[in-house]
Amino acid sequence: MTNVKAVLFTGFLCLSLLACKSQKQVNQESKNDITNTEQADMEESQSSNPLHETKWILTELRGQKISTNPSAPEVFITFTPEGKVYGNSGCNSFNGSYSISEGERIQLTQLISTQRACLNMEVEDAFLKVLQTTDNYTIKDGVLTLNKARMAPLAKFENK
Repeated sequence: MTNVKAVLFTGFLCLSLLACKSQKQVNQESKNDITNTEQADMEESQSSNPLHETKWILTELRGQKISTNPSAPEVFITFTPEGKVYGNSGCNSFNGSYSISEGERIQLTQLISTQRACLNMEVEDAFLKVLQTTDNYTIKDGVLTLNKARMAPLAKFENK
């Protein structure tokens, strides 16, 4: 009789453990489905953003037109749908991360740059400061504008 009770108890214990494991798998699969759906929605909204995968060429910085020098690299910025940003600031290359939130709010973070010395660093220094202070952007008629609050545009770019 004791053996029968032990066998029944062991069987009941095994079934209970299997049921718990199955419920954990169902919960994890549901969680993965939600995460995958959220990820897909985020990727879809980011991939449709005209900011992404465009080489934005700097045309104006703090109200001053930027003249192109054929012997100098173009000052540009490119945003990827994965939240990365890269470009050239006139002499040095840079890259980092960015995040976009509601209302065309943007934050550029973890910006790093190569450290080559060049003759004229004024545009580069001002451009990198603009990237650090920018908190919103607009895109209208093929022109990207980086802004700080409601002040005059910090930088303007054209997609080429």
